[in-house]
Amino acid sequence: MRPFLAILMTVSFCSQASAFSGLSEITAWPVLWWPTEKSDVWDQKSGGIGAGAGLSWHIVETHGFLCSISTECTYLMYDPEEVRIPLGLASEGNGVDINNKYNLLLAGPGIMLEYQKSSFRPYCEFSGGYIRYSNSYRLDNHRWIGEPFDKTISMRKSSSYYAIGAGLKFLIWNSSRGEAENQRSREVLLDLKSSLLKGGKATFLDRNTTRLNDIEVMNSIEYDITEVDLSLYQFRLGVIVNL
Repeated sequence: MRPFLAILMTVSFCSQASAFSGLSEITAWPVLWWPTEKSDVWDQKSGGIGAGAGLSWHIVETHGFLCSISTECTYLMYDPEEVRIPLGLASEGNGVDINNKYNLLLAGPGIMLEYQKSSFRPYCEFSGGYIRYSNSYRLDNHRWIGEPFDKTISMRKSSSYYAIGAGLKFLIWNSSRGEAENQRSREVLLDLKSSLLKGGKATFLDRNTTRLNDIEVMNSIEYDITEVDLSLYQFRLGVIVNL
């Protein structure tokens, strides 16, 4: 998969660089996302939000079908509520608070096939590229009786990803340029799209293994680290300006 992604990115970026003046579409969108499998490991039982933007170039148009190449960048974030983990059976207040902040940055090219014969335009898309995640945890015992404990753990990693999606564009505004008959009209469309993203492995703190070590070091917090496959569903509602 990685060699294919590298070839796709190289061809796409070279084509886009040489044809930047032929830019066809500009789009931006908010996005909702959630994991394909809910996990207590990284306290992600629900989804998050994000935003993105992209550029597209139309390369082939025949018999009502349009093929485009694109490049886009998306930022996803998830900020769950603070979780309290009890530590042992000592006192009622004995525990640790864990606050997790998690975000993803994705960037890469894609290729899309669209049917354009009406105001409702279904399409399918394949994309891939670079993904970077940043995951931080703040651990503290501000609500328990004992020596104070406060620690922040950060984990960052880069990998590749690929995504398969399908959507439907709705034409909401059209302005004919009144020039050559074969010249495209300027359009504004709504874009509904859902996709499945598969990435590499990400490293997380397993909050269910958090424990207190009073034997070796007073008030020392221990925890296990685990790896989880990045696999997400995404749904976005975008606005497209067709130049």
